[in-house]
Amino acid sequence: MRTVWKYSLKPGLNEITVPPHSYAMAVQDQRGSPQIWMLVAMDNPNRVMRMFRVVGTGEPIPDSCVGRYVGTFQMDGGELVFHVFEEVEEL
Repeated sequence: MRTVWKYSLKPGLNEITVPPHSYAMAVQDQRGSPQIWMLVAMDNPNRVMRMFRVVGTGEPIPDSCVGRYVGTFQMDGGELVFHVFEEVEEL
């Protein structure tokens, strides 16, 4: 069985603990607070740490984020635009 979990995000690096094989579905601003929604398998009691980085437009993006884009969200009526990447081990 699967369900959707929601986690708050902050600028910079975010550590999220979820069941293995969880899927990042979307990122959005919800009432002034950035959120990420994850599709998770409820039948797995194990948990893994996933790392998501929030960066503003024009900010440097670490090489560990390239290729793992999750989504973009806007705040303050579009004045601020942020992008979310999943951190992965460098090759």
